[in-house]
Amino acid sequence: MRWSPLVALLLIPALAGCLDGGDTDALQGDRVLDPLTEPVYELLGHFEHRFTGTTGIQLYVDYYLPDTGGAPVPVILTMTPYQGADPVTVPGEGGDVPLTGEDAPYSQFLVDHFVPRGYAVAFADVRGNHNAGGCIDQTGPEQWQDGYDYVEWLGTQDWSNGRVGMYGASYDGETQFTTAMMQPPHLTTIVPTASVSNQYEWSFYDGVPYELQPLIGMGSYFAGSAVPSTSPEDAPAYPEKLTCQPEQFAAGADFSGDHTEFWVERDYRPMAKDIQASVLHVHGLADWNVRPIHIDPLFNDIQSEKRGLFGLWHHAYPDRGDWLDLLTAWFDHWLLERDNGILERLPPVLIEDSTGQWHGMDSFPPLDQPWLELELSADGILAQAGGATAGELALHDRPEEVLAGGFVTPPYGLLEPVDDTPGELRFTWTVPEDLHVVGRPEVLLRPTTDQESTHWAARLELDTDPRCAYLYREDTRTQSVCINSGYQDTRHRDGMDDPKPLSPGEPYDLAIEMYPQYDVLPAGSTLTLVLSNNDAEVQQDPTNARSIVPVGDGAAWLRLPLSPGSTELPHDELP
Repeated sequence: MRWSPLVALLLIPALAGCLDGGDTDALQGDRVLDPLTEPVYELLGHFEHRFTGTTGIQLYVDYYLPDTGGAPVPVILTMTPYQGADPVTVPGEGGDVPLTGEDAPYSQFLVDHFVPRGYAVAFADVRGNHNAGGCIDQTGPEQWQDGYDYVEWLGTQDWSNGRVGMYGASYDGETQFTTAMMQPPHLTTIVPTASVSNQYEWSFYDGVPYELQPLIGMGSYFAGSAVPSTSPEDAPAYPEKLTCQPEQFAAGADFSGDHTEFWVERDYRPMAKDIQASVLHVHGLADWNVRPIHIDPLFNDIQSEKRGLFGLWHHAYPDRGDWLDLLTAWFDHWLLERDNGILERLPPVLIEDSTGQWHGMDSFPPLDQPWLELELSADGILAQAGGATAGELALHDRPEEVLAGGFVTPPYGLLEPVDDTPGELRFTWTVPEDLHVVGRPEVLLRPTTDQESTHWAARLELDTDPRCAYLYREDTRTQSVCINSGYQDTRHRDGMDDPKPLSPGEPYDLAIEMYPQYDVLPAGSTLTLVLSNNDAEVQQDPTNARSIVPVGDGAAWLRLPLSPGSTELPHDELP
C-alpha cells in the first residue's frame, strides 16, 4: 500500500471520532484496518445490454468486468448524457478490448483504476441520449425511474455481488441523487460531485435569471442528444427523442423566475430524507457553474450515513492530493465491505476555508451557530447594533450602466440615464479580529420602490484577498475582491411559489440570502457590502426602478454567520 495523506489519516489517532461520537478506542486497540485494494485483476471484457425500462423506453448500459475467476463483483455506475452517438467497440468475453483512442470508455479513469481492483464499471445512458430511447428530460421523474431500473438490472446479474455504487460529476451527480431517492434495493452508496439539487436553481437565484441559463440548459442538452446512433438496433428509439422538447424549450424561454409546475417536478430536495444509500457529497464552494447554493438545503436533510467534502475548487472533483485514495477507501468499505475505518476517520463534514486550512465540522451550513449583526448606516459604514446613523438612501437600477458593460441578455439596448441617483450603495466595516464566516450571510431590508418589480443584488467584497470567487467567468477580475453574493426578485419576496408585484411607494420586507461559504476575514481588513438593483453577473430587470432604503434605527442589517467551532485537520498535499 503506497503512503499517502489519506493513509496517514487512517493511521493517526481518531481525530474525527470526537466530532461524530465514534468509538475511538476500538481503532487504537487490537483492531487492524484493511488496506486499500490493490490492482490484481485483468480485464475480462467490455459488454453492452439493451432492455426495456419501466416507462417503456429502451435503456442502454455498457460495462467492463474484471477477470475474477467467476467470483461476483460490485458495480460502480455512472449514469450520464455525455456518451457519444455510438457505443464503443464491444468485442465480448476474452476479446482484445481497446481502451484508448476513439474506442475509449466514457471514463478511462474509472475503468483503469477500479476494474483491476475487482469492480465492474458501468456507464448508463440517460433517456434521449446515446443509445437510450425517449427524450431527454433533465431531472424529470421518468429519468429518476430509469436510474432505479439501471441499478436493479446491474445488482441482479449473476456476475454481480448485489452492491451497486454510483459516481460522477455535474449531470452525472444529479442522476445519483435522483436514483438514490427512488430507493433501489441494490444501491449501496453514491458519490455525487458538483450536482444540482433542483433544476430551477441552476437557472435562477430567488427569481433572478443567471444570464441565458434557462434557455441554455434546456437547449444544449437537446442539441447533444440530437445526434442519432448509427446502430440499426437503436433506429426505432430515435424519433422518441423529440417528443418532449416543446415543453423543455417553453420552460427555457420563460425568464420570469416563477416556480412553475415544470420546475416543481424537477426539484428533488424534499426527497433528500428518503435516501437510504450512504452519501459522500462533494461540491466546490467556488463552483459558478453549479453554484454552492445547491448544498443547502440538501446535505443537512440527508438522513442516511453521509459525509460532506467541500472546498475552494471550481466545477470539478476535489482539489486534494489524496482524493483517489479517499474515493477508493469509500468504495472499498461500502461495496467490498472492507473494514478500513473510513467512516471513523472522516468527520461528518470535511471543509476547506479561504486560507486553504481544512476543518472537521458536524454539518454544513452549521445548524447551530452564533451570528454577527451589523447595521447599515447613513454615513456608509456597517455599525454595531445601535451605532448606525438613521436616514434614507436612494439608488436606481441604472440599466444603462449595466447593459453597456458587456454580455447581458436579452439585449434590451442602451437606455438613457433617468437621473443622477447612484446605481449602488456601499457600506464598509474594518474587521477587528480574525473572523470565520461559515454558512450563508444575509441582508435584511425594508425598502420602497417606485415600480412594480425590481431585482436586488447584495455583494460582499474583501480588500485583502487576491482571489475573486464571486465572478462567474474566471477571466474577469476586479480590484476589490468579491467573496459572496445573493439576489432577489421582488416579485418572489414571499417565496418562489407566491409571485406578486410590488405596490409602488409602499415598504416591503426583503431578505437576501447569499451563497454558502467558509471565508476567513483577517483582522484589519475592510469588508464592504454593496447593494444594487442590478448586477452585471445576472440577467437584468430594466424597469428604471428607483428604490429608497431606510437605514439606522434597526431598519437594515447585514448578518454574518460565524463558526460554531471546528477541528483543524492537517493540510493536504495538494496537487
